[in-house]
Amino acid sequence: MPLFLGIHNVGRALTDEEIEDIWTRYKEAAKNHGAEGHKTFYNGAMGRAFCLTEADSAEDVDAAHADIDMPTNELIEVHKLK
Repeated sequence: MPLFLGIHNVGRALTDEEIEDIWTRYKEAAKNHGAEGHKTFYNGAMGRAFCLTEADSAEDVDAAHADIDMPTNELIEVHKLK
């Protein structure tokens, strides 16, 4: 299954608690679209977040983000070195 890196620029600072809440809600939304959120990385002070999701398509990843009102600024299919 393809792997996607979602890049988010929220436009405001986010607390650790906000990031944790967003990530928890996203992982549930991803499941509803047959996807799995694997990791998230963030800089709360900058309002930037990066998530790694395994999904059949970019559309599934976008739909999961839309479900929680957290659109991606950029979504890139990536590959992992073995």
